Amino acid sequence: MQYAIPAVRSTGLSDQIQRLAPLLLLLAAVLLLMLLPDQAHASSTGSGGLEWESPLQKFGNSIKGPVAFIISLMGIVVCGCMLIWGGEINEFVRRFIMLILVISTIVFAASILANLFGVGAVIDATQTAAEQAKAWAWSFGKGRAE
Repeated sequence: MQYAIPAVRSTGLSDQIQRLAPLLLLLAAVLLLMLLPDQAHASSTGSGGLEWESPLQKFGNSIKGPVAFIISLMGIVVCGCMLIWGGEINEFVRRFIMLILVISTIVFAASILANLFGVGAVIDATQTAAEQAKAWAWSFGKGRAE
């Protein structure tokens, strides 16, 4: 014997509140966080800089040094020789050689830029556009007569 439970459908105010409860809870949490900004754990009050900036700066300096220059030059020569005189190599090895060649070329270019200009491709964000233009004109001899 089975009993049928009649379906009761209520369209009252309580159903609407139950549907909006997660949204109201989220709104209350956002308002609470806005009213308590000193409790934000992601705020920075220190001397600046994130914890991974100094290792990245060390890495950036190391790929501009003489050891990286020599290793990248050897990588370019070896990869070029393998592509020219490598004989029958499959597609995976050929693409891996190309990847090493591209990385070596990038490191080589960073080393050359650091040696020629003192730094890599860095733009000084503290100067205004007029100061940068004046420094650029002076470096090419147009502003030396002043």
